Amino acid sequence: MSQLLKNKSLIFISLISLALIASACKPSAEKLVQDGNEQFEEEVYLEALAAYQQANFEEPELAEPYYNAANALYRQEAYPEALTLMQEALKFADEESLIESGLFNMGNSIY
Repeated sequence: MSQLLKNKSLIFISLISLALIASACKPSAEKLVQDGNEQFEEEVYLEALAAYQQANFEEPELAEPYYNAANALYRQEAYPEALTLMQEALKFADEESLIESGLFNMGNSIY
């Protein structure tokens, strides 16, 4: 019985260690946004959009991934979707320049 308890403890400790390692290896939202920006500059909008969406998943209250995803959708002429994401970006935006650009881009999407 003592051996069984030791084995269960060892398995539990191993699982916790693996979980910690996996979470440490997961890219941060900042890194995902940076990767998306690089892909956006290369005009690989679908890959950029995927990176921004993953960043949104990691930190859903950051404005920048929504804003950048909206711009990627705009470049693909998905204007209604871009408008929706730009509205989400403005909910979380706290930088004046992002708010101004977001409002301008919303106007372009509506137009």
